[in-house]
Amino acid sequence: MKFYFDTNVIIAAFLTKGICFDMLVDAVLCHQGYFSEVLIKEVKKVLQKKKFSQKSIQLHLPTV
Repeated sequence: MKFYFDTNVIIAAFLTKGICFDMLVDAVLCHQGYFSEVLIKEVKKVLQKKKFSQKSIQLHLPTV
């Protein structure tokens, strides 16, 4: 199965350990996840905003 997530889902996966996180981890580990260069740039741009400062968020990254 192939997946392509939009920016909102990626950001939600980074910020919380909820359903978006679970879907992203499942897609990456068990299926084919597609991430375009445009999507990656947009995610980086959004995460650089002041409200997403490193002090205010804790990234939930999967350990493999």
